[in-house]
Amino acid sequence: MPYLTVTDGLVNNSASLQPHYIEGTITAITPTTELNLMGQDNLTVTGTHLPWNLATSDVVINFND
Repeated sequence: MPYLTVTDGLVNNSASLQPHYIEGTITAITPTTELNLMGQDNLTVTGTHLPWNLATSDVVINFND
């Protein structure tokens, strides 16, 4: 959930404000071949509305077999 901040910290807001979720769209993931079955491959994910700062973002990625 995004938080509005300024240099001095969180901005006070009304209790009536509701969270606004923005769903990202993935347009490409590379590489897609020759991946290590044990993991530790670096994947590059491109798309729209993706977080620009992963250190302060909640990101959930699910893989299936």
